[in-house]
Amino acid sequence: MVYEEERLNIKREEKTITIGLIIGLVLGLITGILLDILILGVSFFSIIGILTGSLINIMNRNKKISQ
Repeated sequence: MVYEEERLNIKREEKTITIGLIIGLVLGLITGILLDILILGVSFFSIIGILTGSLINIMNRNKKISQ
């Protein structure tokens, strides 16, 4: 019985780690693209707005996942 609970905990941790990695990769791609756009000369404040919006979305998603 205890062994089964340990296994479930490990699976849950692996799941959260993979979700974190996927989110990290997506954010890395987005920031890379945004940096390229920034170099090409798009206004800095709109990019900050996009980044904060995506961060808020990720926070909300994490809250839903943790519930």
